[in-house]
Amino acid sequence: MGRMGKFAVAAVLSSAVLLGGCASAGSGKIDWNNARQVKDGMTKQEVTELMGKPYSVVARNDGTQRYVWVHVNLFSGTQSAALDFDKDGKVVKAFTIPDTF
Repeated sequence: MGRMGKFAVAAVLSSAVLLGGCASAGSGKIDWNNARQVKDGMTKQEVTELMGKPYSVVARNDGTQRYVWVHVNLFSGTQSAALDFDKDGKVVKAFTIPDTF
């Protein structure tokens, strides 16, 4: 294989790696079975052990917080989930997740 052929192969492989990396973004794939285990009153630590690190944390003026998990996949679309925590860092209302997820 000549120099141009090797360059073309390297360019194709580099593009495949870059596109694969760009195909998904956010906090990681959301495991809906783990999300179903979240219950009212759980701590932030208990929730992140189940759900993983959130994509964003929104602090509110009243001392509460909202954790948001987002998974964006170029091929299958976007998934998101959000939980509110009270001033003591406990889940206010757990997820209601349809069986189809």
